[in-house]
Amino acid sequence: IARWLAERGARHLLLAGRRGLPPRESWAQQTDEGIRRSIDIVEAIEALGASVHPLALDVTDEGAVRQVLQGGAASLSSGVQWPAVRGIVHAAAVADDCLIDRLTPASLRNVLRPKATGAAVLARATDGHAIDFLVLCSSLGSLLGQPGQASYAAANAYLDALAVDLRRRGVPSTPRPVGRNRS
Repeated sequence: IARWLAERGARHLLLAGRRGLPPRESWAQQTDEGIRRSIDIVEAIEALGASVHPLALDVTDEGAVRQVLQGGAASLSSGVQWPAVRGIVHAAAVADDCLIDRLTPASLRNVLRPKATGAAVLARATDGHAIDFLVLCSSLGSLLGQPGQASYAAANAYLDALAVDLRRRGVPSTPRPVGRNRS
């Protein structure tokens, strides 16, 4: 999604994730396959002309999210002044598959927290901010459930309902189904 935005003219992208990335000065020495893949993606987006600021952020931490929305992202790491956040794509997802008769409160929380709680935090934190869009990456899993994905289906159904509620209140939001055909 970040690459798609950059290809269409976005010039400042704040990419927040639970783990973030190591400091840029150490990127050349990174050998971990997952970290290396993330660094390569950031560098490819930057090659398109966008400035990318990777940030470690727990989207369920409302105080930290509000700080980023109020311009605190710059003070969290680089010290560079960034423009106001104008759009948000919430793409958090965790899979913790198990059949419903084995579903535990802990496994349900594990899936709902980043996706559903994170979306609720973003909705509250953006209230009163001028944003152009809030995309909640949902899945057809809430309609076409797969065995073992009750918690994932519940989280996606919540995102769909939240997007409808936000639109009713005038927030430019949409559930964005994610899958193989991302046209």
